[in-house]
Amino acid sequence: MVAYDEIRITTRREISICKGAILKLERIIRGFEKKYPLAGADFAREAGLTASVDTGDLTLWRDSRLALDRWKTRLQEHLEIMKL
Repeated sequence: MVAYDEIRITTRREISICKGAILKLERIIRGFEKKYPLAGADFAREAGLTASVDTGDLTLWRDSRLALDRWKTRLQEHLEIMKL
């Protein structure tokens, strides 16, 4: 029984970490959408067509989008564990 409780406690902690990471990444992405009034695919397309988007910003935006997807997947996995 103790092991089960430890798993639930650890999983709750992981869920909290995932939510924090997701919020941070969403803030970063929103910052780019404000700086360059574009969203998602428009940002990537525009960045490829014009020099108005800093390549460092483009890299950080892309990496943030990929990381956000990974964290959301991880969160869903932990939420599924909590259902068991």
